[in-house]
Amino acid sequence: MNALLEINVDYKQAWRAKQYAMELLLGSSEEYFSKLPIYFHNLNRHNPNTVVYIQIDSKDSFECCFYAIGSTIRAFRRFCHKVIIMDDVTTINFTSNLNFFNHK
Repeated sequence: MNALLEINVDYKQAWRAKQYAMELLLGSSEEYFSKLPIYFHNLNRHNPNTVVYIQIDSKDSFECCFYAIGSTIRAFRRFCHKVIIMDDVTTINFTSNLNFFNHK
């Protein structure tokens, strides 16, 4: 900004101006998060078996959210196969237990 328009703007002023412009364009974060329950309700209504969760604190402030779309859950359940993983420790413990029971 200094070289182009010959205006002196420090970092804090530029940051506040950017934040103000973003809020004008996109709205405030409070406004956005107040619409989240409505969005999740519609998401759940139009996508069967969708899991949605919103966590708020004691002051009704947003803390976190989780969602899993029903079709994704179904695909995960359909295409995930059970796998047994055995490492050396499991094998050693398993065989040593067998040897223990075989000795009389």
